[in-house]
Amino acid sequence: MALSLFSDAEDLSEGTYRIFIFNPETDYALAAGQNIYNIPAKIKELRERMACCPAFLANIGDAILLLDSTEKASSSLSSAAKLINEKRLDIVSLPDIASYISEREKREEYPIFTPWGWNHTLRQSLLKARVESKFLKSEAEIESIRQLSHRRISSIFNEHLASILHDIDCPKATELYSESDALAFCRENNDVFLKAPWSSSGRGVVRSTSLDSLHLQQWIAGCIRRQGSVMGEISHNKTGDFATEWWIEKGKPHFLGLSMFKATPDGKYSGNIELRSKDIREKIKNLTSQWNDAIIEAQGLILEKLIAGNYSGPAGIDMLTTDEGNLVPCVEINLRFTMGMVTLSKSFRNGKE
Repeated sequence: MALSLFSDAEDLSEGTYRIFIFNPETDYALAAGQNIYNIPAKIKELRERMACCPAFLANIGDAILLLDSTEKASSSLSSAAKLINEKRLDIVSLPDIASYISEREKREEYPIFTPWGWNHTLRQSLLKARVESKFLKSEAEIESIRQLSHRRISSIFNEHLASILHDIDCPKATELYSESDALAFCRENNDVFLKAPWSSSGRGVVRSTSLDSLHLQQWIAGCIRRQGSVMGEISHNKTGDFATEWWIEKGKPHFLGLSMFKATPDGKYSGNIELRSKDIREKIKNLTSQWNDAIIEAQGLILEKLIAGNYSGPAGIDMLTTDEGNLVPCVEINLRFTMGMVTLSKSFRNGKE
């Protein structure tokens, strides 16, 4: 019996199983674009504390690979113990992963690595642990994911949305390559968000009105030095944050459902709200008259056109509503798992979707 939200969208052949990895640092590692990335202490603590959250995404007989020691992941293992037992999930440490795969190969069972998100550093870590490269994304595939994860893709995505959703404003971000251009953008538009091309959960995002001129200039300079540019977006007075969640397989995007999350005024993610997709639809409709399922259809068409030919796996499209009653149908695109998918999987498991 399938217990996974993704079962209908995935094309898993007989004898395969998935190895899930919770690596929330993936967007930062993509930004670095290197085989070695030193994870910040706060993100490492999050990785340890939530190491077993992929249990909600897994199916019977899958495995979870711990990037950190079992001891450091002990609280996550304890909180997920019931679900791990129910789904008969194996918990594997990084030093043991090669021998674990070898043992299952003897039973003609072959792994599909399913990390929170792919990046060069993760690939290198798995190769170092003696995982065969045939089980991993190639360097070229990961570099493609890296380029597709750049925030400029969201801007291109909005251009395509605007050509379909004629009655909805689809604001584009502006890519700024110099300090002077970025500061001029802030002055001309008064209240803006500046975003690093690669970042997640609101980290790497600043609101121009929240910093004095010196610290704003320093942030801009640092971002451009590290990532080559900064993305500028005119701010909105938000009334709600939402996302559509997708699974992309063999060139086709499959819509999984809606999620709703909370974010601070300066753009920092602060948690998902556990609601069924149909209830989220009603909430969006109460906040804007612009919502209808044609938006989901348009997003799917553009995902297929821009992304699905060069990417397979999870994707989430963040959206928001404003106090003027407008809908912004794409704020950013995440080519990785999201906490919204975990929340959806919980609802699916409880028979609420």
